Amino acid sequence: MQRKKQKASSLDIIEKIEIILSEPLSRREILSQLCQEFNCQERLMEERLREIIDTKAILRDKDYKDCHLVKEKQGKTLIYRLQPLSLELF
Repeated sequence: MQRKKQKASSLDIIEKIEIILSEPLSRREILSQLCQEFNCQERLMEERLREIIDTKAILRDKDYKDCHLVKEKQGKTLIYRLQPLSLELF
């Protein structure tokens, strides 16, 4: 039995995130850009973003430094940003 190809694979999303997250983006902004790029629903994109965060996938920022995708609250707004590995607290 063949597996169905994912509509928006995590690897494809990671590549796009590395490009668009030169600065932190709100949840609304990142979902809008990614859903438009991959022609999918917000729910699917949120699942993929959660996978990327939970697996601690390594992404590269604009300076080619290794980073993790993080989601955090700033005031009332949820934002996504790239956190350099050297700055993470363990």
